[in-house]
Amino acid sequence: MQQFGRKAYYTRIEILRILRRIGFPDAWSCWAYSLYLSPADFAAHHAAIGEACDYSAMRETMVDAVAGSLPDAFDASQSWLDWNGFDPIGDILGGADVLTDHDVS
Repeated sequence: MQQFGRKAYYTRIEILRILRRIGFPDAWSCWAYSLYLSPADFAAHHAAIGEACDYSAMRETMVDAVAGSLPDAFDASQSWLDWNGFDPIGDILGGADVLTDHDVS
């Protein structure tokens, strides 16, 4: 994330670069998109590829799986930055600093 900075939402390409850099399969990209794309970008991407994915349901599932429970006052329409210190990628990899040491280009 160092290359892209902390921001409310990332582009699809930024997310793919991060996933590939840390070795996650492309098949998981949709789940990462549910956390880091804006709702509009998520919908536009899935419309373009002809898939119907439920942004809110996927987001809720991902947050619950990563955090062990939903953050207080969870609102799927909010950016991940608004979830009271929740950092999905940092939580998955054991610390928010993990991605800051890597160039994800």
